[in-house]
Amino acid sequence: MTQEAKSIYTSRITNANATGIIDILFDMLFDDLADSEKAAEIKDFDALRESISHGKLVLSHLKDALDFKYELSYQLYPLYTFAQNSMEKTFFRGDPKGINDAKKVISPLRDAFKEIAKNDNSPKVMQHTENMVAGMTYGRNDLNMTDASYDRNRGFTA
Repeated sequence: MTQEAKSIYTSRITNANATGIIDILFDMLFDDLADSEKAAEIKDFDALRESISHGKLVLSHLKDALDFKYELSYQLYPLYTFAQNSMEKTFFRGDPKGINDAKKVISPLRDAFKEIAKNDNSPKVMQHTENMVAGMTYGRNDLNMTDASYDRNRGFTA
């Protein structure tokens, strides 16, 4: 994952509600799957290991976010585990079939959470975060992000 993608995800996470964070995790996972496919095709095993490791970590976060008070969690957990195992098979065999299997299982879940996130108006999870504003400044091709508000109470207070 590029530094620019990390910055974009960080900004999205700081402004997301709980459902939005799950949606972001799915986006991160699909970026990792795409990176894994590219790395497997060109036989770049270091990049493949890195993207698969990160994808498995994202799946672990999705598993950790499950609330087992609901029956659906018991159905999602094995799907996430299957996707993790499929990604491992790709790493050990160098065959992108495991990535395709993971995509087939996770894709409908991602689509469902995108729809749920659109309709969730709950407050954002992280409070007292910076409000970032992006805009074109000092040139046609430059995009800069700046902090729109300074809050002295941001973070921990003693």
